[in-house]
Amino acid sequence: MTAARPRLHRRAHSPTRHLALAIAGLGLQGMALAADEPVFQFTVSPRDTLIGLSQTTFVSRQAWREVARLNRLPDPNRITPGQVLRVPVRLMRSTPVAARITSVVGEVKVGDTSVQAGAELTQGQSLQTGDGGSAVLELADGSRVRVTPSSLAELQASQQVGASPATNGGFAGLMRLVRGSVEVLASKVRRAKPLEVTTPTAVVGVRGTHYRVNLDGEAGPGTRSEVLEGLVRLDPADGRAGTDLRAGFGAAVADAGAAPTAVALQTAPDLSALPDLFERPLVRFPLAAETATVRVQVAQDAEFDRVVSDQRVPAGTEVRIAGLDDARWYLRARRLDGQGTEGFDSVRPFVLKARPEPPASSSPRANG
Repeated sequence: MTAARPRLHRRAHSPTRHLALAIAGLGLQGMALAADEPVFQFTVSPRDTLIGLSQTTFVSRQAWREVARLNRLPDPNRITPGQVLRVPVRLMRSTPVAARITSVVGEVKVGDTSVQAGAELTQGQSLQTGDGGSAVLELADGSRVRVTPSSLAELQASQQVGASPATNGGFAGLMRLVRGSVEVLASKVRRAKPLEVTTPTAVVGVRGTHYRVNLDGEAGPGTRSEVLEGLVRLDPADGRAGTDLRAGFGAAVADAGAAPTAVALQTAPDLSALPDLFERPLVRFPLAAETATVRVQVAQDAEFDRVVSDQRVPAGTEVRIAGLDDARWYLRARRLDGQGTEGFDSVRPFVLKARPEPPASSSPRANG
């Protein structure tokens, strides 16, 4: 718990301006289509007319004029079923749609109110997780956002553009990460504009992918993003040049300085020495062979929707995890490089069976 190449999203704007340009008309119908403006591919249905769409689907009764001009229609009175029209998203009517919190573990709040799985998050609301809490947010387009412990994320935009996605509509979503980290599994359905995650220092825009965004400060200032599947566009919020990130690469955006550079993700650490069974309440094991800081997470499930422990362990030190119940758990670890970008995951299940604890030995005494 924001491109001429082609660009996947708009360059950084304030949240209000970003959402307004992407979703509302704001009286801009007379402007020319900008090179990086989000465009919706509208498929004409039987009995559709441009004037009729201006009354039911577009933002104003005059919007058909711009649509006709942008699509170079020789006769605006004649559009045929199956024809695809390029319509600026700002000309499409939209309706706010809520996201659903599908998983909750530990302390999770919407605003100041604790919530459980099944609760909704509406546009403008924030989701906050405690030190041992995590949540999964399902957006209206089916995308899933895993919010890790000690994070704060805001659903800045969640709009159904046009009709429903199953018919002739699209979705426009925008998440803002204020603190912590999120892991996004973006659905591959059609959207009115790319799903984006923004931070105070960066804009991350995607089309159907699996990626992470981190802004917790422990790995250094700025924003870091890693791509596990698909393609991401990472742009600094201050207008500096950005970079495209494909699967297996990540980059960091500092508060100031050079533009971000894509780097290959670190390989997954070796967890083969991790015991299958722990019999003491304090789970502990060494990472003596590691030469880099490792991020270690423990979850109740193999998908890591329900993360209960999240820590960074310096190279050569021991992992210590307290407060777990006797149960089967899942541990994953990933290396961090010098700029704090996180690598590929290594996952290993283990069982904790520590209760009742064995009695302490009273004899013989040491050296007795």
